[in-house]
Parts: sequence; C-alpha cells; structure tokens
Amino acid sequence: MVVPTGSAAVATDAPIPASPQRPGDAKKGWDMLTGEGYVGCGVPRSLWDKFGAAAFGGSGTKIDRPRSADLPYFLNAAKLASGVEVVTANCLGCHAAFMRGKLVIGLGEVSTDFAMGGVADPLAMAGMMVGEAERAELGKLAGRVRALEKVATRTAGTNPADHIAAVLFAHRDQKTLAWSDEPLIPLDGEVIPVDVPAWWLLKKKSAM
Repeated sequence: MVVPTGSAAVATDAPIPASPQRPGDAKKGWDMLTGEGYVGCGVPRSLWDKFGAAAFGGSGTKIDRPRSADLPYFLNAAKLASGVEVVTANCLGCHAAFMRGKLVIGLGEVSTDFAMGGVADPLAMAGMMVGEAERAELGKLAGRVRALEKVATRTAGTNPADHIAAVLFAHRDQKTLAWSDEPLIPLDGEVIPVDVPAWWLLKKKSAM
C-alpha cells in the first residue's frame, strides 16, 4: 500500500482498507448474467433456431440456468424493446473457459480468435430471410459488428476488450448516446490486447 505523506509517497505493508460495498443478491446477479439481453442487439431467434443451433448447440456447451437453458453458455435469449426475441452474447464468452474438458465459469478465455473479420455483411444479407422488425434488429447488429471489425487482433488468443469499449464509446453521441455508423471520436488504430483475469481474483480486492 502506498500512503502519501506530505510531498512524498511511502510504501507500507499495511493492507488497503475495505471500501463500503453495495448489498447484492448473487442469485439475481447470476440470473441476469445468464438470462438477460444487456448487450442490446443480437441475432433474431427465428434465424438462430434455423441455423445457429446446428452450429453451436453441441453437447457440453450448456449450463444450468432458469432462462436460455437451451443455448450455449455464452449466449442469452432476450426480447428487445422492439418486441423481437434475439439470441445475444453474454459475459461468459470471455469469462468462462474449458480446462481438462470441463467448463470453468470465471476462467479467462484465451482461445477466441479476434483476428477474424468480415462477418457484418453476411449478417446484413441474412435480413432477406426474416420479417421487417427482425431485419431492423439484424441491421443494428451488423452495424455494431462492422464497427468492431476495427479491433481485430494480430493473433488468436489475445483479447481486445478495452479497445472494444473504446470503439463502442466512439460510435455513441456523448449527450444522447445515439448510435452513429461513423465514429464521432478519433480512434487509435493500434489494438492493445489484455489478459482476461479470473473472476475469483476479485476475492483479493477490497473493492472493484
């Protein structure tokens, strides 16, 4: 711990004092984490049921949860404000990984290939197979994916989470938060990857 003393800072062996924390409900948190549509966009459920389930619905990828139990662990089903039900990403895409054949919730994923791109246009083209409301949601997803293609890493296994956040911020109006297909803030082209920490390391921290 570093304690400021006048104009200098002195390192001590004293632990960092705990900060007051908001009360929480672990079950409600888990249900929201694995069952809500907090990402705000996704693939229409009708398309997922036709094509996605065959591609990602293999054995060993599901978890016990009250909602979205039929989906792989890294996806949630949710109804958006438009009334369209979508299949959308959740936090476990980065914060869960397999070790010795077993899914470990909270373990940082290191095998995802963020070096890939070229997904946005096929998503937009898939809009020809759905109705108007679903097509609008698919177009919204394609716009987000197209923006995030700027964060392609140089190699598989590295995670550009911090840069993803910066890109998404850059495409939002600072006052209204409305989405812009073009960035409203200049973006640095260099993607600096991060190491996804294990969730249980938070036990060692006095606060987030």
